[in-house]
Amino acid sequence: MTFLFRKTFNTHILKQKVISWGFQNKTRVFLPNGAYAFPAGYFAEYKMGIK
Repeated sequence: MTFLFRKTFNTHILKQKVISWGFQNKTRVFLPNGAYAFPAGYFAEYKMGIK
């Protein structure tokens, strides 16, 4: 899995220009197992649209 992330990062994110960044508030997400998750964290948005 580490190899897949590294390859994807090097292909799509490395050396791309960041156009915005910030903190994502908790968002309630319903999971397939019937539980709820509340993902939150920092984000960066890149020039080509990846966030």
